[in-house]
Amino acid sequence: NVISTVFEPRGARNVLPCWDEPGFKAQISLSIKHSIHYTAISNMPVKENIKIDNETIWTIFQQSPPMSTYHLAIFLGIFDGMTNEFKNMTYWTQPDKLEYFEFTAEISPLIISALENYTDICFSLPKLDSVHIPAYPAEANEHWGAVTYS
Repeated sequence: NVISTVFEPRGARNVLPCWDEPGFKAQISLSIKHSIHYTAISNMPVKENIKIDNETIWTIFQQSPPMSTYHLAIFLGIFDGMTNEFKNMTYWTQPDKLEYFEFTAEISPLIISALENYTDICFSLPKLDSVHIPAYPAEANEHWGAVTYS
């Protein structure tokens, strides 16, 4: 039971009013109202969770930097996460699959560090989520702050 978006190349215009062309950029402020039993994930870190009642919360995300709207990512489902302290990286998957992410959690910081050293460019986003979605329509997809794969 997972909801995920695939907006590339021009799908965002079906969900929100926007100029959905790669040359146009927008800062996105996103809030998702959902069941407390689900985790909401998007491009930016969670700014705040507001409990509405015993079954419902609002998850409010930090505003994004200017980006193409097709990079907007929204995931909602029953996820367990494993976080490492390096660059605020979290690995999200179904509760019974988390053990498969241990190697990824160990090696990802090394890869990011190597790329930063090689390119002399620092990773600039406030977080990076890896989100495993069973039966995702693409083998993998990159969004700012969230990488998705099946």
